[in-house]
Amino acid sequence: MYYADGITLSFKQNALDEVNWANKRTDLFGFSISHYHFDDELLQEGSQKILDNLNSAEEYLKENPPDGEDARDKFGTAVHTLQDFYAHSNWADIKTSSEDIHPDLGVRTLSNPPKTQKFCDDSTGGTLLENVTDITTGYFSLTSCHFFTPEEHTARSGIDGNLERIVVMDTTGSMSDDLDSVRNAVVNNIIDNEFVQSQNPLYILVEFNDPFVSPAYSYTDASSFLSGLNSLTVYGGGDCPEMSIRGILNAVKASLPGGTVLVFTDATAKEGFLTPQVRAEARRKNVVILFGLTGSCSPVDELYITLAEETGGQIFFGDRNLIGEIFAPLEDLIRGNHVTISRAMISLTGSESVVNVPVDDTLDNIAFSTSIYDGVIDYVTITRPDGSIVADSDPDVTISRLGSYNQIITVQDPIAGIWVLVVSGTGPATIIAQGNSDINMDYFQFVTSVAGRYEDMYIDIPGGNPIADGKNATALTRLEGPVASFTFEIVDTNGTVVNEAQELVNDVKAMHDEIVLTMNLPGKPFSVVARGITKAGIAFQRTALPVYVPQGIKVSFDELSRPVAIPEGSNTTVMFKVENYGTDTVFVDISITADNMAFLHGFDPSEAEIPHNSSKTINVLIAAPIGCTEGSLRLTAIATDDKLLGNSHTVVIADICKPLPTLSPTAVTSPSPTVRPTMAKSGKNKTKEPTSPSPTVPPTTAKPGQMVKKKTKKPTGPMAANSREEYGLFQ
Repeated sequence: MYYADGITLSFKQNALDEVNWANKRTDLFGFSISHYHFDDELLQEGSQKILDNLNSAEEYLKENPPDGEDARDKFGTAVHTLQDFYAHSNWADIKTSSEDIHPDLGVRTLSNPPKTQKFCDDSTGGTLLENVTDITTGYFSLTSCHFFTPEEHTARSGIDGNLERIVVMDTTGSMSDDLDSVRNAVVNNIIDNEFVQSQNPLYILVEFNDPFVSPAYSYTDASSFLSGLNSLTVYGGGDCPEMSIRGILNAVKASLPGGTVLVFTDATAKEGFLTPQVRAEARRKNVVILFGLTGSCSPVDELYITLAEETGGQIFFGDRNLIGEIFAPLEDLIRGNHVTISRAMISLTGSESVVNVPVDDTLDNIAFSTSIYDGVIDYVTITRPDGSIVADSDPDVTISRLGSYNQIITVQDPIAGIWVLVVSGTGPATIIAQGNSDINMDYFQFVTSVAGRYEDMYIDIPGGNPIADGKNATALTRLEGPVASFTFEIVDTNGTVVNEAQELVNDVKAMHDEIVLTMNLPGKPFSVVARGITKAGIAFQRTALPVYVPQGIKVSFDELSRPVAIPEGSNTTVMFKVENYGTDTVFVDISITADNMAFLHGFDPSEAEIPHNSSKTINVLIAAPIGCTEGSLRLTAIATDDKLLGNSHTVVIADICKPLPTLSPTAVTSPSPTVRPTMAKSGKNKTKEPTSPSPTVPPTTAKPGQMVKKKTKKPTGPMAANSREEYGLFQ
């Protein structure tokens, strides 16, 4: 209730629904932005976020007529951040008995703790130190106990470059020279790099052998990271396939959003069935996977090619004593917003191939990376817009050559215009142009529309790849920076335009600044490109990182099988569904992983033959052992065909080991089907899971750079009363 001038005001139910939707949407779409949730000790940024949202709500209410819809949106977002302060900090433990509510929240900003102050212990997985009397919070990275400056965290959120170094290292017997090369590269490009040291990056190291795979070890300084590398010893091996995919999965799970994983190995991969899960997790967190291969197992594993392409990464093939040098050019791309301008995969046959790269006025630098993994590069030349050839001796140029397989040419402060890259050689080549710019495609995600309480809403497609079901695909994206106009196009792996994506304006299912696109999917791998004009009148281009491969296999969770609770000593069965939208019958292998394998007691079937336009139900038996601790269980179902193409779906089962609520006499429960126990394939995942919102009408959309808000279509049905003609916050 709110009392003003003797009048009692209260929220109407539809207004409360909108506030609740804005609250829950903060987890759904902003779960990786730490200051929205008072994570990573960003007290100043979180408290400022509350003030900004409350001030925005007030400004909307001052409009004529008052804009209650947008005011409720900002108010609901502010409430979520406020709630997370109490849920994610130690305030309840350090407050005095007379101050249950923090007096400054919503009034002024808080101060971040000193960078030198440490509240938890890395060696125990982040356990809070004893006798802490100041405010601290949880950390978004579950592997780190490290205070992030605002600049560091902006980078770690994938918004302003990447300040995280993640190495996945093969330690089998043949990798001695490779390991030495990586150690030397860390010394030359990180230990001795004053700029890198000033940013205090986070370092993560994963070791894999056969059958050993380490967890992800995190380090908050370069010297400790180097000590971790120096502690590794090579041993074993002798056969080719190693446990690289599981090592990569551990690294991606530990990575912060926007991270880059560097994998060093000379072997092919075991456990290929985990590839869809790696791809899905990397897509969800916008993680790029790069490979440094020395290839005693030939040819290069197709799984590595797939993971590199589908996460926006690249394969660098080279000599053992040089492979660590791929660190060097990466350091040039951490000083601002890291963007991809263009990406092309070309089969070189000895003649010249030409790639045109549009460079705009917002780019601080540009790196042209050319790599080949089954052939050689004869030469690469780059011509500036003024007709001059880029040369090693140019003061603005740095050229890194990794043998005859890779070449990276970096230019500082490039002039705007069309730059022309010419490459000659033999074999499959990948050419990527990247740089640092304020114009950034913040994210790109294929989504599906699901029914909400009053309106449909968008959720990410599990697995990250769109389903080739004959329907138009829908995607959400955002363009940030000084953009005057834009269009989106679908291009094949050579960079040739296939078709244009259409923008859906005034889509109430999207957030204010999101762009909703619909498109016809090509029947082959593709990328998504944004082209347009900057506010300075210069042509620009940005490319979404991954290469997308339309999938014929879809994995989903049967919500009707979701248990209300699983008390200790009991069991239940949940169900996934695998559907085949391909043109032919497929034979799929099925795997189930869980973040606590003690609860997973089997699944059936472990393989299935699924005809075209048919499906198969997977029954998963979950049992809560006696003495278990109340919590949740994260399950992932993976389905792959004989080419290791497929999809995955992850779901969180809440209230494990929690007593069942009292059921009404009319309640009906579904019987659990019989399950034949199957050996479960292990996995562990500690990443944060977005909650499932109960939405109503989401806020309006707006193109980047536009100050004028677009008006939404007027709702009908139960939400008809909630229109912009209704005045005030409470209507």
